[in-house]
Amino acid sequence: MDDLGRWLGEQAGNIVSFVGGLIVAAIFYWLSLRPKRFGWQLISSNGIVSAKGRSLPLKVVYDGQEVSSPNIVVMKIGNAGKSAITAEDYDGPVRIQFNKSSLLACDVSGRLNEQITASVAKDTSSSVVVEPTLLNPGEWVILQFVTDGPLEIPTVNARVAGQTSPVNDVAKAHAKTWLPFLLGGLILALIIPILLAIFLVGQAKPWIIH
Repeated sequence: MDDLGRWLGEQAGNIVSFVGGLIVAAIFYWLSLRPKRFGWQLISSNGIVSAKGRSLPLKVVYDGQEVSSPNIVVMKIGNAGKSAITAEDYDGPVRIQFNKSSLLACDVSGRLNEQITASVAKDTSSSVVVEPTLLNPGEWVILQFVTDGPLEIPTVNARVAGQTSPVNDVAKAHAKTWLPFLLGGLILALIIPILLAIFLVGQAKPWIIH
């Protein structure tokens, strides 16, 4: 065991360098990947009339029809990957579905630049479709919805050629990009003290007098 401890102590620097090299190589390989990633992000979801306001003698009418719980939902959809998504990459339109509330109106309220030709159209009483359009990396479109019913986050369904991950919340996906760095740092933080302790023990052994 003394010989093993001494050997580990002598090789501590090489072991740390080897493990660190593997971690750095894995991180650079992960960063070099260029997946297609269509995603979405909820910007805001607010009721036009609060629960307390509904007890007041206030009537909200939309298009001649009285609504009881009107809401404004603002959502961003776009390309969160590192490769362009062309119109031909989509397997049909992007569908945005409200499951608990009815949809009153929808519109494109913003876009990264005027060259993005996205258009949204009401599909059913609770869903819309967005026509496929070219989205370069980082390009996005902001959609605004007026709904009647409970506040909710709609579901986004899209199928894009070459996309290996499901369509998900861009903000949560970005948070996961730091995972390899955190894991790599954690591994090094655990290994370095252990190897340093072994190194010190290995160096101290020859000076112990029995």
